[in-house]
Amino acid sequence: MAHNVLIVIHAVAAVAALGTGLLSLRSARTTQLLAAHAALTTVMAAVLPLSLAVGWSELTTLTRGIFVALSALAAVMAGRSWLARRAAQRGHDLAVVEHVGFTLIALVTGFLTVAVLRAGGGSVGVVAAAIAVPLLGHLVMSRLRTRVAG
Repeated sequence: MAHNVLIVIHAVAAVAALGTGLLSLRSARTTQLLAAHAALTTVMAAVLPLSLAVGWSELTTLTRGIFVALSALAAVMAGRSWLARRAAQRGHDLAVVEHVGFTLIALVTGFLTVAVLRAGGGSVGVVAAAIAVPLLGHLVMSRLRTRVAG
């Protein structure tokens, strides 16, 4: 029961972080959205290792390893989301794009990784998702960087 509650909290925070991150790149209220994005990313990152610990005995070795790695990534994402907020306050738009872009790419990677695991995609599917999403995200972010810088 506790495991499921923690997973729901984590998932809701992650989806909301994705939404606020996307909106922050297109809104005049960037600072407020980035504050929400940072708070939600931090909740997501804090709850993930708790849910992992509670459900540890039910997980396969592969799944444990993937979620330990995702927990480390989530901690980095939380830090980057707070850096994005600080950059926005200082008027550093390109830094905001870099930090938020990182968190958005990581969130989508995490969503797809979980979907692949749940669908039985195994390690090959997880590796494919972990490579494909960042590559596509990099292409999108390159175009956005050009717009912001130019």
